[in-house]
Amino acid sequence: MIDSVDLESFLELVKGVHTYYAKDLTKALAKIWWNGLCDLEYQAISDALNRYMRNTDQGRFMPKIADVRLLITGNTKDVAMQAFSRLEQAAGRLGAYKSVVFDDPIIHRVVQDMGGWMDICATTEAEWPFRGKEFVDRYRSYLTTAALGPHPAVLLGYIDTTNAARGFPFMDPVLVGDPERAKQVHSMGSQEHITTLATLGRAMRDALPKPASSSSP
Repeated sequence: MIDSVDLESFLELVKGVHTYYAKDLTKALAKIWWNGLCDLEYQAISDALNRYMRNTDQGRFMPKIADVRLLITGNTKDVAMQAFSRLEQAAGRLGAYKSVVFDDPIIHRVVQDMGGWMDICATTEAEWPFRGKEFVDRYRSYLTTAALGPHPAVLLGYIDTTNAARGFPFMDPVLVGDPERAKQVHSMGSQEHITTLATLGRAMRDALPKPASSSSP
């Protein structure tokens, strides 16, 4: 992700590209380029633009944001399949007991749509190809839409789900991938399902019959 230190360098880079192709860079265009690429690393953007401009076929034409993203991340199917590979490996390595937080909010959204983390972990070897196709299709759909919608802050595992039903606090989730990005996914995610589960757990605990107090003889 481009940080504030790289903003000026980013604008200079984009301005240089526009100058090379004899195009004007307006404030509105600069904002479009920023919004389209600000989730990527500055150095990756610079390298991709250099590769694009050296390409004897593509380099004759002014690059678009999609051209830069394609060079960095690949097409939507490539990105979705890489995300599914990470999900499958994490499910096999971690299992359904612990709650997890990935460094990709789209993974959280798709897993939620497909029944949740515990349901994913219960997938059999024979089912993985079919689940994989469903995941890739859903992931690609979210990649191509501007509105991801709220994603769960945490993908809940068996231990937290059971503890919450008994009114006990949640454990720290396992961070999958880049820890800092995973923390961002957690902080920016929706807590609604967690709050609801905790509330139900407390209500169930409060509804349990209270032990009778012993009376003195």
